[in-house]
Amino acid sequence: MKDHLTIGSTPCMEDCAQVGSPDYYDKAPKECARFKKMLLDKFGEPPFGAYLTVKGFPHDFGSYYEVCAVYDDADGEGFQWALFLEGNTPEYWNDTDPVNWRDEIDDIIQALDTMAEELNPHPWEP
Repeated sequence: MKDHLTIGSTPCMEDCAQVGSPDYYDKAPKECARFKKMLLDKFGEPPFGAYLTVKGFPHDFGSYYEVCAVYDDADGEGFQWALFLEGNTPEYWNDTDPVNWRDEIDDIIQALDTMAEELNPHPWEP
């Protein structure tokens, strides 16, 4: 089944259009489109079946829009990609250095395996 994680409308430390402001519906779609392109440029194409989209959400002052990572909840790779994007959202517009998310996830898994081994080098012993 398809699910999503919200990533944001702009890099997390940048100003963004404010829902309820008179120019929100002019600015927000452009910001989201720019941010979506930035994420694709920075992290590369998502795994098969996963994608980025702009989604609207209800708010007291009208709908607001965010870039979302969509994945199939039965697909581990798609879910890893979405979690990686959520946890590594660029802070600023100039944070454009490419990142290979697959390599980064492999490094994280290897580090966790090493930590687990150091904490319990003989898991078969109490």
